[in-house]
Amino acid sequence: MSYLQSYLDNISDSKLAVSIRSSAHEFVKNYVDTFSFNEHINGLLLGHVQSGKTGQMFGIVSHVADQKDFKVFVLLTTSQILLQQQTFKRALNALPDFCVCDETDDDKYFENNGKKPVLIVLKKNSRTLKHWVNKLNSTACYGHCPLFILDDEADATSLNTRVNSKSSAKSTINNLLEMMINQAPSSIYVHTTATPQALILQTNISGWKPAFVHVFDPGESYLGGDFFYGETSFCKIETPDNELDTLISGKDIPYGLRRSVLSFLLSSSHVFGKLGDTKSNLLIHPSVRKNEHNVVKQKVEEFLSGIKRDIDNHSIAFIESLKDEWRNLQQTEDKLILFEEALEFIKENLDKVNIKILNSENPIDNGFEQGINIVIGGNSLGRGVTFPQLNTVYYCRSAKIPQADTTWQHARIFGYDRNRHTCRVFSPRILIKLFQDLNDANNALMKVIRKDGIDAVNIMTPEGTNPTRKNVLDKNEIEMTVGGVNYFPLFPLDENTLKLDDLAGLEDKESDITLDEARNILKLIKTEKDDVWNKYAFANVLHALSKIDGVSKYCRLVVRTDRSIGKGTGTLLSPNDRQLGEEINDKVVLTMYKINGEVGKGWDGKPLWIPNVKLPNGICFYKST
Repeated sequence: MSYLQSYLDNISDSKLAVSIRSSAHEFVKNYVDTFSFNEHINGLLLGHVQSGKTGQMFGIVSHVADQKDFKVFVLLTTSQILLQQQTFKRALNALPDFCVCDETDDDKYFENNGKKPVLIVLKKNSRTLKHWVNKLNSTACYGHCPLFILDDEADATSLNTRVNSKSSAKSTINNLLEMMINQAPSSIYVHTTATPQALILQTNISGWKPAFVHVFDPGESYLGGDFFYGETSFCKIETPDNELDTLISGKDIPYGLRRSVLSFLLSSSHVFGKLGDTKSNLLIHPSVRKNEHNVVKQKVEEFLSGIKRDIDNHSIAFIESLKDEWRNLQQTEDKLILFEEALEFIKENLDKVNIKILNSENPIDNGFEQGINIVIGGNSLGRGVTFPQLNTVYYCRSAKIPQADTTWQHARIFGYDRNRHTCRVFSPRILIKLFQDLNDANNALMKVIRKDGIDAVNIMTPEGTNPTRKNVLDKNEIEMTVGGVNYFPLFPLDENTLKLDDLAGLEDKESDITLDEARNILKLIKTEKDDVWNKYAFANVLHALSKIDGVSKYCRLVVRTDRSIGKGTGTLLSPNDRQLGEEINDKVVLTMYKINGEVGKGWDGKPLWIPNVKLPNGICFYKST
């Protein structure tokens, strides 16, 4: 029996097994069958947040092992002990025909000596990596075999954080990973993440930009960005804009927190009483500050104590507040537990609600795998952490300049183990809008990658956010294109003029064209080699915009002919045309000037076209050069 089939036999969900089989076969066909065994290549395994990346990784490892040439596999996890142990134990159970090694399994690794394919599950910390770099290098069979590395959450800790340092030294983890790669005769390195911004924006010269992308689809029961933040989503509930200030500094328990806790208690009563489950979780994500986590815990405790008093005192005001939340859930769950039964459940189980803080002082544990839990935290509630039956989230964390990838990883409510009819996200309007914009950007990214590959990608983020942390991007090699700004080439060439005459026309006009038509025009624009215009790749930008839901698929085309403008001028548009463009903020504006090209103005005496592009307001694109 093949290693892949052995792994699939342990999967009870037949549809998931079919998906993993198809993905693994496609990966091997495209990237392993064509591998030369005298090179080091790296790629990207891309899926949605909490959509089953670990299962996909096991499927790929199994089928690559079936090819016989690969015998040594390394699976890198984040630096958290619990997550490394969870992954190790999952691998041990899922891959019975492998020699699965923990970080301290040196003897097990050496005794195997190539008999079985070996999978080593390691944390990404310096001590662990240094130890295994030395062990792998000292193994005889390793010196002759290619190395296959799967790096889970590769964008988080693996990249060089000293890329902008004047020194040539690299950050410790990045340097150790390079040592591991380069000591092997050949290797395939697979970055795995749901937020690839940092990886895609690596330069080619860095050696860390993925050469290929393998995208896998989530299962049918997956609940993701469109479900929680799409235009028709019933899950999102707006709280007051000043919710965080009230939560941390105010004396009262804020409106949104009260509603989220009541909704959670009702949802718990439903999943326990009607669905027969034994776990239910509420996630509260207020900030990164540990002292504020303690403040929030105290307020939640006070609120739960108040609920107990209100129930004991038969408070009419409390009953009405609880009934309002029950009615809200009933709108989307027509089989919702009866209100009287829910109230009785809450009365009996209120003392059993566990309030947990997860941060660097309170490490992740498995305490939320059972029972009724309210989990409070910040950065520890991000990558890799899965909360079963997470049906309610209260999120009011704010940042002056949010990072798109980090913020999107906070979407812990995404996943499979949720009761879709009672899921609710409580958050201020501005944060709900941020997640809606991030969802649109993420969908656009996936569509472009699927159709045109990684080289066509421009990273789009909402205005006012960064795509990722700055310390992993070469600041000299990143170009940013911002909505609302006029972009035009300084040194265009008089090429494709007749073709542009046909597409743009020879008369002054203003009309709407599709983004694809505008893209075809921009593809014909040629400039001198050093013109900064080349870095923006506007044809790709328009293609990405055409894939985003909610963005106009039309472009306003403004054509002006018989223009006499000097070469290299600092401005292109006339005051009237500039004003015309500024009045259009919801779609791309493409202004095409046909220049006479007089020699006295610095040109070659031939007419030519110069484009001016203005993207819709609120959009930022990033591109590595």
